[in-house]
Amino acid sequence: MMKQILNPIGFLSALLAFQVSAKVAVMETVHPTRDLVVAEERFTPPENAETDISDTLQQALDRIGKLGGGTLFLPVGTYTLAKPVTVRQGVTLRGDYTFERPAAGTVLRIVANKGEENGPAALSIERGGGAVGLTFWYPEQTLDAPTPYPWTIRTANVQPNDNQTVADCTLVNAWQGICIGPESNELHTFRRLRICALKTGFFVDSTTDIGRVCNVTVSPEVWCNSGFPGSPAQSALNGYLLAHETTGADYGRSDWEFIWKLSVDHYRCGIRFHKGMRGTSNAVLGDCDLLDCGTALEANDLNQVGLALYNCRLSGTTAAVMTPVFTSIVQFHSCTLTGGELHLDGPGIASLHACSAEKPITVNHAGQLLMQDTTVPAIRLGPLTRRARIIGYDPEKTAIENHATACDFLAERESPATREQKPVLPEQMVFPRPRSRKLLSVADFEASPTLTDNAAAFQAALDAAAKEPNGATVYVPAGYYHFRSNITVPTGVELRGCSDVPHHTISGGSVLMIHHGADDENGTPFVSLQPASGLRGLCFWYPEQPVAEAIPYPWTIRSLGKGCWMVDVNVGNAWQAADFATHPSDGHRISYFSGAMFRRGLFVGNSETRGWVEDVMFNPHYSLRVPGNFPRKTWRRRPGNPRENNVIQQQRRQLEGIVFRDCQDEQIRGTFLYAAHDGLAFYGKTHANLLIHGTDTGSRCVVLEMSQGSTLNAALVQLVPLGDWAEGAIMLLPQDRGESRFLASQFWVNFPTVIQRGEGSIRMEQLNSLSGPILVENGSADILNASFEPRHRAYVRVTGGKARTVGCSAEQGAFHVDGPASVFANAHAFPSAAK
Repeated sequence: MMKQILNPIGFLSALLAFQVSAKVAVMETVHPTRDLVVAEERFTPPENAETDISDTLQQALDRIGKLGGGTLFLPVGTYTLAKPVTVRQGVTLRGDYTFERPAAGTVLRIVANKGEENGPAALSIERGGGAVGLTFWYPEQTLDAPTPYPWTIRTANVQPNDNQTVADCTLVNAWQGICIGPESNELHTFRRLRICALKTGFFVDSTTDIGRVCNVTVSPEVWCNSGFPGSPAQSALNGYLLAHETTGADYGRSDWEFIWKLSVDHYRCGIRFHKGMRGTSNAVLGDCDLLDCGTALEANDLNQVGLALYNCRLSGTTAAVMTPVFTSIVQFHSCTLTGGELHLDGPGIASLHACSAEKPITVNHAGQLLMQDTTVPAIRLGPLTRRARIIGYDPEKTAIENHATACDFLAERESPATREQKPVLPEQMVFPRPRSRKLLSVADFEASPTLTDNAAAFQAALDAAAKEPNGATVYVPAGYYHFRSNITVPTGVELRGCSDVPHHTISGGSVLMIHHGADDENGTPFVSLQPASGLRGLCFWYPEQPVAEAIPYPWTIRSLGKGCWMVDVNVGNAWQAADFATHPSDGHRISYFSGAMFRRGLFVGNSETRGWVEDVMFNPHYSLRVPGNFPRKTWRRRPGNPRENNVIQQQRRQLEGIVFRDCQDEQIRGTFLYAAHDGLAFYGKTHANLLIHGTDTGSRCVVLEMSQGSTLNAALVQLVPLGDWAEGAIMLLPQDRGESRFLASQFWVNFPTVIQRGEGSIRMEQLNSLSGPILVENGSADILNASFEPRHRAYVRVTGGKARTVGCSAEQGAFHVDGPASVFANAHAFPSAAK
């Protein structure tokens, strides 16, 4: 039942009536949604759109926060915020959104803190919280007389500051859009955003492991075509943004920032990297457009891992500049640069592979230019240029002006390793959902946090949902539900918790506490997913699992057939987390699966049709940062050995993190894990595209043992082999017979970059390594455009099989190769005679 409650604080408050659902309900929306909108409360728009709803909105958000998390829904309408509002931990503020006509959706009309650029944000988000499906509009903002405002959205300073999400939102005419940091933070997620800001689209600083930006547009078109009154002409707003100090994306420090499909146009600076409050960034950009800017890309300061771009388009008065203080590396692979030049003005490295540049490339300081199979009209090397490797160019189309006085210089028309480019991730994931809008709550079947075993109540709800003609959603309100037996999700049914966005164990939410199965690794999984069923917004926890020395349990989750899904699911301390490999898993969809586990993480296999896995996030702190009232196994700290190190050591010793076996068409994006024995592995007959992956402190970061005819195409991979069991970053096992290809990769910590022991082939196209050498013991290896920073006796060592190196270089000395190999145009030592 829905009932209306009035807050008796005067006549204006009577207009601010909101509806509170006696129990959670499905919300009716005007516009199509990617999932079913389920909410604890529904707000009713005020009759007068100019009435301030800030206090009443805050009270509703606070109420849901006290429940332990959930969603507050704002239907189509206009809501005025005259005061800042905070979205509480585990709460999502959600509206009714349309990408094409933002004025026709849920509009937050912001008049708070006009003229106070450094004031509190209109909307602050605590950890585990989100803003979804909202349009933010400043009715008093004009292009004729622009007025500063505070940030529209920013992180609330609640430590640890994990998992703030902004998704499916439009910021129409902000002064400053979204701010993450500079307070310490982790795990921000931006998805499907459209922003126009008169100063800065978004700013990120002090982010550690990691941030994700996916499908974000920063453009004047957002305001000009918004449909709001007073929207300026496109030409006028374009001119304003280019004439003033405006930035689309501004980065201080972010470790492992994953950026996919970011689009910025007509800003003075498209994207900028510089030193932040706590250091500098390493980052990757895939499939991004930085167009018609003053400067499309500006790199001032990065850490030594640097920045890598794959399949990006950059255009502006200056396409890209690495400023005089720049000492790191930017890698461009399969990128197009138009409009203006690329300038390397600092003593760092610009590496281009399979790129196209419309205007010249200029090296103005003691930098290095590494270029293969790239078209450019001219290359200008200044007097201080230290190195230039130009391979695979046409002298009739590319003029080289070499003014260097002491430079390791070589230009070669031939390019013996040219290969046709292959696409990575041709499309986006489509999320499955139950076919009906029917919603059942486990509370209606007598499930309760007070029960010692909720399995019967949950199963009764799930079985009732299965009887609906088109399936149904079974909802789990916030709370800790204890289990001593297993459950099965039937076909056509989704088991859904209160988290509408990615979340961390510390935020609690709808938590399923598993008390059975100890010491039975091969037992029945806790949750079995029948074909075409799924999980969403849940957390799983093992109260009796020791942290210091974990014990075996069965799999937490297992799919029993095709078409299963998981979205925003967290497993805090599993022995084995999710098995999508034992049974056929065609058509699987997995998005933001997070947690910590001790033996096996996510296994995917037996898939003959397209499967998708995106935004996997594994880290030991999911087992350690937990709510204070969580039931958990106590432990003793070992002298000199912090408890987190115990978890890390277990994972480095035995965890198989993300594993794919016999997947015929696998699409993978944005996966990451910290601490594992095998970080990411591919076995059997597999064809996979991988865009953006990180393994930090893995014993074997990527493992390959594919059968003959298998292929892996990977771009923007970041790998750190580290720990007592570390062997190397990429390991091709003796039985590997597949063909693997890695583009624009990054490596650090001094263990081997690649160990090739298989009978197949590996091709490394463009890499930056702060790690050890490449060891070729079998099969074949092509190493193109590799840059190594540490000094090694030899950077490639060949003791079996065959290897080819083309245009590779070392920061310290010559690029040496040991053993029989085809060596072409590798770098010499510094300095040598010019020209």
